[in-house]
Amino acid sequence: MDYSDFEDLHVEVNDGIGHFQVTRPERLNALRTTTFWEIVELGRRFQVDPDVRVVLCTHAGRGFSSGADLADRDPTAPEVRPEATPTDAMGISAMGLAMPRIDKPTIASIDGVCAGAGFAFASSFDLRFLGPGARFITVFARRALGPDSGLTYFLPRLVGHAKALELLYTSREVLAEEAVTIGLGNALMDAPDAHAFEVARQLVAGPP
Repeated sequence: MDYSDFEDLHVEVNDGIGHFQVTRPERLNALRTTTFWEIVELGRRFQVDPDVRVVLCTHAGRGFSSGADLADRDPTAPEVRPEATPTDAMGISAMGLAMPRIDKPTIASIDGVCAGAGFAFASSFDLRFLGPGARFITVFARRALGPDSGLTYFLPRLVGHAKALELLYTSREVLAEEAVTIGLGNALMDAPDAHAFEVARQLVAGPP
C-alpha cells in the first residue's frame, strides 16, 4: 500500500511493522489540521493493509507531540472530508479513534513532551514505552478549554477516575518515573525506541 502522499507523516512498512512518525520536530511535532486528518487516514490504511501486523509510532526531536498547533492551523481545511465516515462527525477529534479502530497491536515510544491533543493521541495506543525525557501535560485547563481527541475517555482508563480529574483540573506536569507509576507508560528505559521495536518484532513473530 502507498503511504507516500502524506505531508506531515513519515511511514514505513517493513517485516510486518507499520512504523510512522509525525515529521514536524521544529514545532515539537505539534498537530496542525493537516496532521490530524492524515493520522485518521493512516489508521484506515493500516487497518486494511495485510502487510501491517503491528503499528509502531516513534518521534523525532524533543517532543512526541506538543499538542494542537494553534498557530499553524489551515483555515481552509474542511472539518469533514468527502470520504468521511460517521466517526468524522467528531471533526479533528476523530484522531483519538485512529489507533483504537485498528484491530492490530499499537505501540508508542515516548521520550519527550507529550501535551494536550498529543497526550490524548499517546493515550490511545495499546502500549507506551517511555524514555527518561518523557513528560505529560494535559494543558487544557491552562487554556480554559475542555479536553478533546479522546482524552476524557482514555485517561481515566489508564490512571483511574480521581487521578485523571487531578491531571485535567491542574494541568500539572507528570515526569517519566511518575508516569509509569500511575499507568501512563508500560515501562521506563533509556532506549524506548529500541525496546518498542523489539516488542513489535516479538508480536509479529506470534500468531495473528
